[in-house]
Amino acid sequence: MPMPTEHRKQATALARAARELSRFVRSSQFRAALDEFHDNPAARKAASKDTAGYLEQRGIKIPDGMRIALKDNNWNVSLCVKAFIFEICIKYDATAGFSMAQ
Repeated sequence: MPMPTEHRKQATALARAARELSRFVRSSQFRAALDEFHDNPAARKAASKDTAGYLEQRGIKIPDGMRIALKDNNWNVSLCVKAFIFEICIKYDATAGFSMAQ
């Protein structure tokens, strides 16, 4: 019995979301923003109020359906993309680096 059509749609959406997340994390603009956050506490504070808006003001396009938030304590950035009922989330921590978000 072949995979149901709905399951194929879910798999396609999940793969697309994973690609978008990967492409965003690899972008030179996003990496430049992380460099800025490492070096500039004022930038971290400003970005923690509206991370997506802060990045978009710097020409970084946030993919449709992506949530992004910077928490300026330790500091870390979480990125999530949603596809159907699935949500893929990763975290960049200033100390530990990248990991899957919990």
